Amino acid sequence: MKKLLYKDKRDFSLNIDYGCESSKNIPESQVIWDSGIPDFKPPENAHKIRGGEYSKTIDKVFEIYHMIKISRQNTLSVIGGGSTIDLGSFAGFTHDYIKHIHLFPSTTLSQTFLPVTSTFSINFEYKKDLLTVTGVPEKIVIDPKLSYNKLVNQGLSEFLPIILISHTKDQRMFKYLRNLLKKTKEISLDEWEDLVWSAITNFSETLESGLEIQGKSFTKIIQNAFRLTFSYQTSLIFSSVLEAWLAMIYGCINEDDYKIFLNSLNLVWDKSWPRRLDMSSITEELYQTDNIVISTMYKDKQFKEILTVDELLRIFRKYGKGLEFFR
Repeated sequence: MKKLLYKDKRDFSLNIDYGCESSKNIPESQVIWDSGIPDFKPPENAHKIRGGEYSKTIDKVFEIYHMIKISRQNTLSVIGGGSTIDLGSFAGFTHDYIKHIHLFPSTTLSQTFLPVTSTFSINFEYKKDLLTVTGVPEKIVIDPKLSYNKLVNQGLSEFLPIILISHTKDQRMFKYLRNLLKKTKEISLDEWEDLVWSAITNFSETLESGLEIQGKSFTKIIQNAFRLTFSYQTSLIFSSVLEAWLAMIYGCINEDDYKIFLNSLNLVWDKSWPRRLDMSSITEELYQTDNIVISTMYKDKQFKEILTVDELLRIFRKYGKGLEFFR
């Protein structure tokens, strides 16, 4: 079992346990679990939630409140992807009876994009993360076998967050991943365990340095523009393309680096993801948005920009013909 202590700049820390089969170490608690986890047997009396953006509703929060009232457990364990963790944590941190919260992320995205910001949100009226609560979970437990099972079921698209993290923080790992994905379609559990752990440590170091992982700037805008019909992961890949394109426009990376990045995304592109986005829908959503804040790294160069909507639209009009994936 590996352990990581994440230290936030707001003076709180989080204990993270990592290792295969660690998801079996669920404390005595009321358990919420995502029904979409492959090959996972939940504890008896666990409360089943169907994961995804549409589960993050106030109705589901009240459903969990009722479960808490009946169970009378003051510890809550949440097992699932990012949406399930958001929902369960929001309910737990807004209920007086819950004193301890343990999180068990199950997807590659939720395991590597760690839930360490201390903010948990639900959607309302097709608006992403409109209601938010703050709170620090007692522990985060990461079992790479859970995300590996999803890799086996879903395919190489599960590599997306690892690619984005390595491209932000670790160019050597990014190059290794590109070569690995070109050569093979099969990854062993041992290889996967090492890759996820490297991504976790790179993610935590990036956040501790005050930066963000590439692609996070536009995900919420894209999800709102399409009324939450896109998953976070689908929105993330398009957001990362848009952000990398802006990095090229601002001279942070050159055109060759931009194309290498796009080719890397193509290696893990899921056939269910769209190949084009309607830019007019995104533009409409931008007008309801404050400034766009980008704060990340490209090849050891910090890319920090605060863009007004008017500035961003001027860039689209001037350079937009070179923006792949957006039409």
